[in-house]
Order: sequence, then structure tokens, then C-alpha cells
Amino acid sequence: MFKRILTIGAVVLCAATMAKDAVIFAGAHQDDIISSLGTMILMKDTFDLHVIDFTDGAYHKREMQDVRRAEEQAVCDALGAKIHEVGELDGDAYASREAVAKLVKILQEVKPRAIITHWPLELHCDHMMTTAALLKAARKVGDRYEIYFHEYAYDSKGFPAVQLVDISKVAEEKQRLIRLYVSQNRGDAMCKEEMLNSKRRALNLWPPKFANGYAEAFTPFVGRAQGPCIFTEIPQDPDPGSFPTWGK
Repeated sequence: MFKRILTIGAVVLCAATMAKDAVIFAGAHQDDIISSLGTMILMKDTFDLHVIDFTDGAYHKREMQDVRRAEEQAVCDALGAKIHEVGELDGDAYASREAVAKLVKILQEVKPRAIITHWPLELHCDHMMTTAALLKAARKVGDRYEIYFHEYAYDSKGFPAVQLVDISKVAEEKQRLIRLYVSQNRGDAMCKEEMLNSKRRALNLWPPKFANGYAEAFTPFVGRAQGPCIFTEIPQDPDPGSFPTWGK
């Protein structure tokens, strides 16, 4: 009996040791994680990935809701990520009390170490409402998360690229996943624009050896203690070059 208790205790201890930190990627729409897809691919074996959809994605066309959900599910299946829905109206989203309450429940359930969401000063109002509601929910829960904003190729203006992630080795997989969003990637325009932005980040901010590489850019939520930087734990190629110094 004593040996059995020891064995059970060892199994529980092992499971606890192997538990992965959770990371939430929050977007207004079902395809908004495209700007973090390379980072998510690099993270998927190390972290427990979750995706929040702030809106229903229908944009006043109810038939589109199921289409966009199915496309996103295919992407998240490839990433091993779980989807959480808030249900605000696409094109008419607000950081309402009800939306914040739903986000509070998600944060309490997932208990993330880090949250990655839209840059607050984007052109798309749904994106801004997503971030406003999420920051309000995080304050209500009271936990000290690592909070970061990602750069969105279409809408992020004046974005300060504090942290870069080298996604060169997963660039082809990122393109494959973007193309699963068939309804939003007409003429492959969304994929081309996103990959062009990723290449621009590599060309502008990295040394010459990354001239043919791809990068994704993030910045921390200024004014909130970050603690350890989750990006330093993403498996990347050795000697990545002269990256910007974290936090400066």
C-alpha cells in the first residue's frame, strides 16, 4: 500500500512538472492570429496555446460565421490550440460589461502566463475594442500576466517593434496555414501582404545575413510589470544576430 501511494505521488509530481505554461492569442476575428502564426508554430510544442475570438466573424452575413469558424478550426488543429469565443458582433464590437465578464471567465479558466493581442492604436475598431476589453478583464482578474501586442500588417500604425521572433524556418508552414483562411485570402492577397510585412521586418531590423529571412514583431504592454520574457523561451536557431535588447 505504501509503495502504491509513493507511485501515485510520483506520477502526480511528474504530471505537475510536465505542465506547460498557457499562452493566449486574442484577436477580434478568426483570421487575426495570422501575424503571430510563425511564433505560434515555434511555440506549439513548448506552450499550451489558446485563441480568443472576440467577434463572431459574420460581418452581418450569418452564413459566413460557420465558414470562418471551420477555417480557423483547421488552423488551430494544426497548432494544437483551443478556441474560446466571446461573441461580439463583427463590425459592431464593443468592450461591453458582458464581453469583459466573458473574458474574465476565460482568463480564470486558462490561467495564462502570457497574453498576446492587438496593438491598441489600430485602424480597425473591432481590434481596439478587443484589446480594451481584454485589458479590463485582466485588471479585474488581478493576475500579473505577461501582456504583449503583435503587429498586424494591415492596421498597426506606429508600431514599436521591441521584440522580434525569427520565423524563417517556419515561413512555409505559416503561408500554408494562412491559406487555410480561404474566405479571407482572396487572390492570395492576405498571405502576400502578411509575408511581405514579415520580410520587411527582417530586412529593416536584422543584420544582412537575414536578408532572405522572415520576422514577427511584438511589443510589451508598457506600464505593467512583465517579469520573465516568454519570447526568450521560444526555440530559435542559435546565434540569431543582434536582436533589439529586451525592454529597452
